Amino acid sequence: MMCGSMGCGPMSRMLKQMAPILPKDAEISVICGTNKRLYAKLKHRYKANSKIHIIGYTNQMPLYMDSADLYLTKPGGISITEAAMKKLPMAFVNAVAGCEQYNMNFFIGMGAAITADSPRLLAVRSIRLLCSTADRQPMERVLWSYRKQDGAKNIFDALNKEVCVCEDQIS
Repeated sequence: MMCGSMGCGPMSRMLKQMAPILPKDAEISVICGTNKRLYAKLKHRYKANSKIHIIGYTNQMPLYMDSADLYLTKPGGISITEAAMKKLPMAFVNAVAGCEQYNMNFFIGMGAAITADSPRLLAVRSIRLLCSTADRQPMERVLWSYRKQDGAKNIFDALNKEVCVCEDQIS
C-alpha cells in the first residue's frame, strides 16, 4: 500500500479496515513516504502485528512491487506506470480526485485495476482480489498486453515528429 511520496489519502483508515480481515498467509507493506507523522502513527499502532510492515521513505519501490501480488495506491502517473510494467494488479484509492481520475478510469476500464466508493468496501474488495489468483491473472494478462516494445523510442519519435511539424508551421 502506498499513496504517493507524501503518504496522502486514507491509508490509516484503509489499513484499519484491512488488518482484521487479512488472511493468515498474507502480509501488507505500507510505504508512508515522507509522511513522518503517518509513519510514527502506524508504526506504533501495528508494532505487535508481524504481518504488517510499516516503511517510511524508500528508494526500493521496484523491489516492493516485485514482491507484491496487489498494489493498493492512488492512481498517480509514475507509480501506476511502474506497476503496469511489472504486471501488478492495482486497487485505487481516489485520494486526489480530478487530476488522477483519467488514470483511474483508464486502468479500471482496461480491467487492470479496481476501486470502491469507501475505504471499507475497497479493503474488502482488495482482500478478495488478493486471495484470488484466478481474478488477478486476467489483470496481469491485460497489463502484459499494455506493455509496448521500445516504448521510450516510440515516445521520442512521436514527440520529434510533432516538433518537426511545429517548426515547419513556424517557418
